Amino acid sequence: MKTSMGCLFCDFITGKRKTHVNGFPFQTLWQTKYSISFLCINLPLHEDAHIIVTPKKHIEKFEDVRNDIAQDFIHHAQNCETA
Repeated sequence: MKTSMGCLFCDFITGKRKTHVNGFPFQTLWQTKYSISFLCINLPLHEDAHIIVTPKKHIEKFEDVRNDIAQDFIHHAQNCETA
C-alpha cells in the first residue's frame, strides 16, 4: 500500500509514521535482523486485529528477495504465535 508519504510499511519501520491512515497506532510485536511484525488494528472493531510480518528493507519484486531474508521471514512468521 502506497501513501502520499511513500510505502506505508517503510514509513512505520523508519519511524516517519506512528499511526495507520485510520489513526490506529503502529505497535511492533517482534523484530529480527531482516523482518518485523506488528499488530494491525485497522478494522472497525477494536477487538479485531491481525499480525503483519514484513521485511525491514523495501523489496519491489518477490524474485529480489535474498535467501537469507526469505529464511528469516519464514521463521519469523512461523514463530509469531509464540512471540
